Amino acid sequence: MLKKSALIILLAGFFIFSPLLVLAQSSKGEVSWLSYDKGLELAKKQKKHLIVDFYTSWCGWCKRMDKDTYANSEVKKLLTDNYVAVKLNAESNKSLSINGKNVTERQVAQDFKVSGFPTTCFLKPDGERIACLPGYAGPEQFTNILSYIKDKAYEKEMRLEDYIKEKQQKKGKS
Repeated sequence: MLKKSALIILLAGFFIFSPLLVLAQSSKGEVSWLSYDKGLELAKKQKKHLIVDFYTSWCGWCKRMDKDTYANSEVKKLLTDNYVAVKLNAESNKSLSINGKNVTERQVAQDFKVSGFPTTCFLKPDGERIACLPGYAGPEQFTNILSYIKDKAYEKEMRLEDYIKEKQQKKGKS
């Protein structure tokens, strides 16, 4: 009887506190991936850039990008601090509601003219497209791109290469 009571208390505690553990994990720098429609709404509210990772379930380079790039601590920090992150399966018929219109994830990928995977697109907080990056990007390249977008260097019509050089020069002076 005592063992049964202890087990019930243990299980009750687990179910009561497990949602708090999930929240604690996501606040420790884990990227919270959203659907495209939810991501658009949140980016507008939070005035953050939006990153959209277009992938497919069969794409080996997509899986490698998840494992190498998105799991990188510097990439995760840049994403969680400065972006609203969206994962979108480009072959999915999952329904989304965008501006009162129902579309599928596949249709969104077609609207972005995504033809290879992975493709990563960057949007302004209002949903305006900045640029799309086709193919795999390693952690170092990706952190440079994330910083470039975060710092709005694209608005200054600065090339990425020039931005990286300028950033390295400033780093060397400090």
